[in-house]
Amino acid sequence: MAYQLGVLLLAMFVSVPLQAQAQAPILSFESNAALYDRDAGLMEPSGLAIRPDGGFWTVSDDTDSILEIERTGEVSRIGPSQVLFDDLEGIVYDRQSGWLLVVSESGREILLVDPETLTARGRFPLSAMRGADGLNLKGDGPEGIAIRKDGTVVVVLERQRLLLEISSDLSEILHLIRLDAEIGFSAPGVKDRHLDVSGITFDDQRSALWILSDTGQAVYFLEDGKDWATRYDLVFTEDGKTDRVSNAEGIAVSADGKTLSIVTDDGSSSRLLRYLIR
Repeated sequence: MAYQLGVLLLAMFVSVPLQAQAQAPILSFESNAALYDRDAGLMEPSGLAIRPDGGFWTVSDDTDSILEIERTGEVSRIGPSQVLFDDLEGIVYDRQSGWLLVVSESGREILLVDPETLTARGRFPLSAMRGADGLNLKGDGPEGIAIRKDGTVVVVLERQRLLLEISSDLSEILHLIRLDAEIGFSAPGVKDRHLDVSGITFDDQRSALWILSDTGQAVYFLEDGKDWATRYDLVFTEDGKTDRVSNAEGIAVSADGKTLSIVTDDGSSSRLLRYLIR
């Protein structure tokens, strides 16, 4: 009984691996900032990318622009409105090319964006890519995007829990991976058909994906070449109270692999959460 109580108290502040992997990293909650600005159009945070200076780019799926935010959650810059920026759900910064890649859920496409002007410079519909035959995009568009160290682009479809590996030139879908219970994508009390994926980022230091689930209130750690994902139930503290994370929508890992940042789409209670990885 004493052992069980000790584990419970630890889990309130530290996200330990709940589906064990040897040498899996441990997440510990560090900070929590408010992330809601109606005047700036930041009302439904949906994606997150880390700027080279340590700040962030984010998108809000009801806003036709890309926003820059600081670690405090304050909006520091708003890009110009664009017709192509409709229902944006995920964003990633390609450190090799210097471009931003953004996904539009309703457009079922990847947009190439200039980070200086925050304007679109190209569009790449998923349906036009080689290898898209048989891909079901009706009612389920891209929800998150990441870039592997080798330049391969990774996109996830929310309700199908389908991971698409796409060539670096965005011309071909190379592989499809089903994120199902057989490889660890499950959550206690959540029926399989209700478990979703809502965000994704690639960890260069560990050659692994961190994959968010809104309905599962968890993040999954999936190393390249492994066939099992480690689940972490997400918690945060506010005013001395610890609670589960609701509506997690965007995720980004720092270049040095030491921190994981998450945004939630929770109305006026939306947050920018930061975790230490060790």
